[in-house]
Amino acid sequence: MPQPLAPSAQVTAAEISRIAGVTRATVSNWRRRHDDFPAPSGGTDSSPLYDLEEVRAWLASRGQHTAATPSGELRTTLRLREPAGVGTSDLLLLVLAAARRPAEGLTDLLALPDADLVKRANDAAAEASDVVPDTEPVRFTAADTAVLRALLLCVRDEGAQTALGVLAERELEDSAASGAYRTPAPLADLLARLVPGPPARVL
Repeated sequence: MPQPLAPSAQVTAAEISRIAGVTRATVSNWRRRHDDFPAPSGGTDSSPLYDLEEVRAWLASRGQHTAATPSGELRTTLRLREPAGVGTSDLLLLVLAAARRPAEGLTDLLALPDADLVKRANDAAAEASDVVPDTEPVRFTAADTAVLRALLLCVRDEGAQTALGVLAERELEDSAASGAYRTPAPLADLLARLVPGPPARVL
């Protein structure tokens, strides 16, 4: 008996604007002016959600190529990550490790097959955790592949500061929903001191 297809991820109008590289007003115009624009697949009347694959197919049919920046792609990937994946704060160790690698090294990592990338990410996070007291072990799995790639690409192309900012935004949203703030203080302090560049806001 064939297995049912897994539902596609859902995105907001704001995320569609990031994916398409347009303003939110443009997305609103598309919704009003084009009858074939994907209908909402969830959410509410005031905050509808759209099927990500339907949106991408609609954009492609109109020759509208996706133009999300690496940081925008990271934001979307974090929100759409699988429930079985690691938490946002667990990715901080990988940012610390990636920030200390040259761009060429990150490019090599991104070229690896998924299984090899996960293994290398685990090794890098383990090395970083050796210098950070009071941090729990992090274990990335195949469920984290998309997030790992988006994170490394963001660090490579826009810098660790930007990646930290995206993680901070996501963690604050997650924490506001759950009431739990999970980032260990020693890790936050170390990231602030070790990530290259001027002081950054960390979790």
